[in-house]
Amino acid sequence: MENKKYSLTEVKSKANDFLNNKKDVNETTFLNYRTSFNYFIYYLTNISKEEYLGTDNKEMIIEGFQGSLFKGFKYKIEDNERTVKAKANGVNTHVRRIKTFLNKSLGLKVDSDSVKDLKVTKPKYKSLSKEEIELLIKECSNKWKNEEIAVRTSTLIRFLFNTAFRIEEALGILTSNIYEDGSNYYVKIQEKGKAKGELTEVTISENTFNLINDYINLKKVPSDYVFSSTKPSAELEGKSKKYNRENFNKAIRDLASYVDLKYKGTKINDKPVNISKTVANNSSHVFRHSKATYLLNVKKEDVVTVKEILRHNSIDSTLIYLNPEEEAINKVRISNDI
Repeated sequence: MENKKYSLTEVKSKANDFLNNKKDVNETTFLNYRTSFNYFIYYLTNISKEEYLGTDNKEMIIEGFQGSLFKGFKYKIEDNERTVKAKANGVNTHVRRIKTFLNKSLGLKVDSDSVKDLKVTKPKYKSLSKEEIELLIKECSNKWKNEEIAVRTSTLIRFLFNTAFRIEEALGILTSNIYEDGSNYYVKIQEKGKAKGELTEVTISENTFNLINDYINLKKVPSDYVFSSTKPSAELEGKSKKYNRENFNKAIRDLASYVDLKYKGTKINDKPVNISKTVANNSSHVFRHSKATYLLNVKKEDVVTVKEILRHNSIDSTLIYLNPEEEAINKVRISNDI
């Protein structure tokens, strides 16, 4: 078997070529791969003792990279230093991307028996009830005195729950991507995993269609994006930029804390108001998770139908939201004898 060897300089060059190809296909995929590559190149340059990457040491290097990500390492760029540490699922994702790169760009296939994925315990997603989400929406106008910010937050929360879209899918929607055709209403989204510009048409309700149009008409600064900054951008000739995901994550964390404090000592569905923890654990995906849980556990919708609404590739991804209550399990257990 040919013994291939690549210097660190060659690996960096090949990595840049690989990333440039990803950028042309899908921006989100490119950004995700770029993060993994930044960590891997940093590991090769500053942590690994190997002077090259090749056939004879590829498994050892990947295993070392995997361990460093899981245990945590100091990641320093110029004067900025922080600790990079990932949970098992995140480590597996980073390593999987690097394995793909090694195989496709360097012809180095990593033996899966030698470097196995870290064991991941599938999480039981904690979701917000419909009533808790309605409370968040209601309190937006009290949390923010700036009407545009309050309405943007409440509209985006409602939109994410109504559609069960991923946050990046929602933030990438252009105003021209929402339209009606007779009595039907549609939105086109850049779906996760699809090539850049390959949009997916999704049916939405008339209520959601009107919600978005009302919000667009309220905005004072024009934008090509439905959800956008409240400030004009010079580089966009006065139009506002796409709303930033991290800014939204911060906004809903702040909102959840505000609501918890305001309603401390009260209950929703016989449970104390404690929204912050759920929001912090799930970030902006909490509304997608909550819609899935609501459809499956409250509305009792068919799991296959919910899979299609969420656009999951595998039904296993949908099943993690199905959490039947003990009382319901016992009822089925004792009432279906022959």
